[in-house]
Amino acid sequence: MGIETVIVIYDKDSCEVEEARQLDKELTVGRLLHRLQKRLQQELYENPDSEATKEFKKDVDILEKAYREEIPKIVDEYQKEYFQSFLRVQLPKAEENYKKLYNWTNDNDNPGTKIRKAISELRNESYEEMEANLEEQWECAWKELENGYYCRREEALALKKRTGENFENYKKFKDTVTSWFKQLDDLYKKAEPLLETENYKALYAYSLEFAALLHQARQLKKDDTKLYPQNLTVKDHEWLKSELTEHLRRYALAVFKYFFWYKNTLETAEKEKKTRENFDKFKQNRREQFIREAQDIELKELKQDDDYKDMPVKDIPSPVKAAEPERIPTRPSRTANET
Repeated sequence: MGIETVIVIYDKDSCEVEEARQLDKELTVGRLLHRLQKRLQQELYENPDSEATKEFKKDVDILEKAYREEIPKIVDEYQKEYFQSFLRVQLPKAEENYKKLYNWTNDNDNPGTKIRKAISELRNESYEEMEANLEEQWECAWKELENGYYCRREEALALKKRTGENFENYKKFKDTVTSWFKQLDDLYKKAEPLLETENYKALYAYSLEFAALLHQARQLKKDDTKLYPQNLTVKDHEWLKSELTEHLRRYALAVFKYFFWYKNTLETAEKEKKTRENFDKFKQNRREQFIREAQDIELKELKQDDDYKDMPVKDIPSPVKAAEPERIPTRPSRTANET
């Protein structure tokens, strides 16, 4: 089997690997993984004992399994749950419960317009804004990691782990949706008794939390009613397949970048070790070798040098005069111009 030669270059300014850019241009994840497999075969042929190669092989095997086995299975299971439970049972139930909560707390006296406004402002200003700010900080930090420098193995490893975690989270999206409906049931069960005790403030707070969570659950279906704007994204099985595939692509690219810088680190360390050993070895033996070699000089060699010196000048071959190099115009210095 022939091994193709791969020339890997990277941008010194960004430390981004050109080969990774080329990998990202593949139209499908399947083609990208095929390219990674070819790269792996080259490394197994050239550097089979390298720790970077061994880890690269483990990562590629994980990616292949995710693409060939896990994604189809996850999407199929989600599709069944999506139609049989989420759309037909869980979401309609949540909508009915929300109508009850809304009616219980929409009375002008209980808890009253001013109280509802104050509770809503408290939630928005002290909780929603804080959550949004923290999320924005996290997203900025993630972008710095995703688009940052990969010159150090530790940073590339952090990116690989994070993209792997993102992919794992989408693999569990069915569990996330199940959790949404469980939380909605729990919120309703806690809110319902408050109607009998006439604790309308707490009841209204529960209804706000219920509405926010229900908003996420409504993304599971297309809604063209005037009450709720049409969802731009419907989180059905096709959406899940698309998200899983995209995050697998990002994970695969991060795997390759980590492999490249891990290999680069090992090769740099090995180069330093060998050059240091060569220097130490030469320095250790140079004196003895010089003294021994000095004793090999023969008088005949010295006599030939003396005979050459005693030759008439006319008999000594004239050295060939090298052509004078072409003069390159030089730009006047800035100091000369200033004077």
